[in-house]
Amino acid sequence: MGDVLSQQEIDMLLSALSSGEVSADEIKEEQKQEDKVKPYDFKHPNRVSKDQLRVIHMIQENFARVFGTTLSGYLRTIVEIEVVSVDQVSYGEFIRSLPSPTVLDIFSLPPLEGRGILQLDLSIVFTMLDRLLGGPGEPINKIRELTDVEEVVYNKVVTRALNDFKDVWAHIVEMNPRLEGREYNPQFAQIVSPNEMTVLITFEVKIGKVSGIMNICIPYIVLEPIIPKLSAQYWFSTGKKSSAKDFAIVKENINFIRLPVIVYLGNATLTVRDLLNLKRGDIVRLDNPANSDLLIKVNGVPKFYAKPGLKGKKIALMITSKTEEEGVAV
Repeated sequence: MGDVLSQQEIDMLLSALSSGEVSADEIKEEQKQEDKVKPYDFKHPNRVSKDQLRVIHMIQENFARVFGTTLSGYLRTIVEIEVVSVDQVSYGEFIRSLPSPTVLDIFSLPPLEGRGILQLDLSIVFTMLDRLLGGPGEPINKIRELTDVEEVVYNKVVTRALNDFKDVWAHIVEMNPRLEGREYNPQFAQIVSPNEMTVLITFEVKIGKVSGIMNICIPYIVLEPIIPKLSAQYWFSTGKKSSAKDFAIVKENINFIRLPVIVYLGNATLTVRDLLNLKRGDIVRLDNPANSDLLIKVNGVPKFYAKPGLKGKKIALMITSKTEEEGVAV
């Protein structure tokens, strides 16, 4: 019986009820039998419940935050990473959705059996490489595979990603992710059969003005041993401990971020003629008295006052006070 009846079907049903051919109880019983039947797509079986997907989503949000902080410190620029979606797809669908070439890093997750894939758009990869090799962080116009030198540099980024991935999963399972290999053609990265279901986590990565997609694909057979732990109850019971650990990770990563520190000795105004006539031994008079404190700016923001001096044979500063009001970066 369809969800919506035509007028003719309604008339026939009312006629059958009034004549006694069909009773109301029989209709109710038939409806109960139909309610027990649920559609099932054998090509896309749901192996992970919605509750478990929500827990995975929360774990990956932690990963996005921690890995974003790690990359910001490593690349010395602002990196934003956001979870776009967490879905169940077949491995074949995932592979067919990828461009070629692209960077596919295959990693293992011992003691869990099996392997996963970390995929990142080449535009983002080359932006990272440009920053790490001294450039401003511009993507290249021509998409190509990485050179041997670029692979060595990029391996350090992948290692940091896997370390952060390990840390955010630590309260669920102690794993030791390892990079096993790299492919540029998705068709050559066959870690499971095309029909095998996977959990696909998609991120949006922004580095300056450049944005791209990062995917983490983990087959269900890899996660199967820990699926019972992926419940909201288990997550919240360990959430307090996890939050403290995440805070410690972020704090540790922040400690390695380098910031420019500039000491201002004073100002002077010279004409172009005087500037061109400067020679070794000339003295330029500054507007600061010799015994006054010097201003220190950290990343362009006024932070401290200090007195110059020597420590051993090296020029040094002794901080005397903090600035009363923090200025604006200039």
